[in-house]
Amino acid sequence: MNRLEQYIQENYPSNHLWFEKEVTQPYHTLRISKVLRNQKYLRGLHDILSKPDVTHKGVEFNTSKMILQTIKTILNFHSTFVLGRPVNIVGSKDMASAYNTIYRKGKLHKANFSIIDNVLKYGDVFEYIYIDRGVIKSRLIDSIDGYPIYNGAMEYVGFIEYYTDSVTNISKYTIFSESDVKVWTNEGGRFSLVNAYNNASGLPIHYKNSDEMFGFSLLDDIKPILDKIEVVINRLDDAVYTLSMNPVGIMSGQSLSGSADSEGIGFVLNLEDGGEFKWAVAQLDYNSTKLLLDTLFNQLFMIAQVPSIVMGQSNVANVSEVSLKLLFSLAHNKGIENSIYLKTGFDERNEAIEGLLKLDGKTFNDDDYIEVEINFNRPSDDAELIGMLSTQYNDGALSKISYIEKSPIVGNSTQEIERLESQGLKGSEVV
Repeated sequence: MNRLEQYIQENYPSNHLWFEKEVTQPYHTLRISKVLRNQKYLRGLHDILSKPDVTHKGVEFNTSKMILQTIKTILNFHSTFVLGRPVNIVGSKDMASAYNTIYRKGKLHKANFSIIDNVLKYGDVFEYIYIDRGVIKSRLIDSIDGYPIYNGAMEYVGFIEYYTDSVTNISKYTIFSESDVKVWTNEGGRFSLVNAYNNASGLPIHYKNSDEMFGFSLLDDIKPILDKIEVVINRLDDAVYTLSMNPVGIMSGQSLSGSADSEGIGFVLNLEDGGEFKWAVAQLDYNSTKLLLDTLFNQLFMIAQVPSIVMGQSNVANVSEVSLKLLFSLAHNKGIENSIYLKTGFDERNEAIEGLLKLDGKTFNDDDYIEVEINFNRPSDDAELIGMLSTQYNDGALSKISYIEKSPIVGNSTQEIERLESQGLKGSEVV
């Protein structure tokens, strides 16, 4: 009995349709509802759109409902900062070479970017590794369709991919255990097992940005501040239009009748002695409004952990390497946090790939190893870095392999080492 079967026996005894109940558990329902809200927000459905219209000067006035898509820029910044550059596959020679080929043929570098993008937006994403016509590939399962199963000891014991087709209204449940995969549907009005096969790569990899059962979306921290900024900006827009650009005329003294052409210019009002005409124009408190908006944007950048220069909020000239590090310190810290959780998932992926290779007869020695190195996409002085690497190498404190792996102008270190060897360099010369 595997761990998933034991979980079913303990929680859903004598219920062969246990998966129906599992996907409706409160913790799954709560997470899915958050994902749906974040999807709507990213599509531009913000709270400000429910702002009511008002009556102004006897006619209906359509209030300003401008939305800010700043969140997309913030999310894209963090995604490209961590995985804007392809990861480096480093390790023992044979294993690194094999894995570089797998990553290239299976387009896993592209999958990496989708993984960080989904984790930042929704907190979770799931990846299943499989073989298709001899090529190892990655299939991502959206957070809204994925239901990881954890037992009472918080062990990951199973997984359900569930969705209902909006056209046919047919539900499909794909159930993953550590040893097999089963597919159930309710096509025809009743549930039936339509497919079953061995699971050679294990459970789908659960990428998340926390040690809890599920991850947390960056949107949940940023949305309250952006909503407040939208309220302030839209109220200011309404105030400028209704009170400054379209003021109310006030006249004291005699009463006038008649009208004038709205397109006319140069009309003169001739009032009796003591009469007065003026415009009632609101004087906006610029300093107070600016202070509020500046404070909100500063908090936004702090919580979002992005440099204000990225959002065009400051001007920087004569930037040195040290200044860049200071500007990107918060983003760098966030990148380290994201890379820790990503590497955990990448290690699980590499183990799944190794298991698939063994099925094909490809094995490695016990001393062989593989690691994934993440290259932060931070502005840097490449000439200064290469100079430091060159000095350390010439001093005998750095191997040529480390030199190549750390060099900012080398995209694929394993390939570069192979090219050097093909040019006649001996192994000792490369090392």
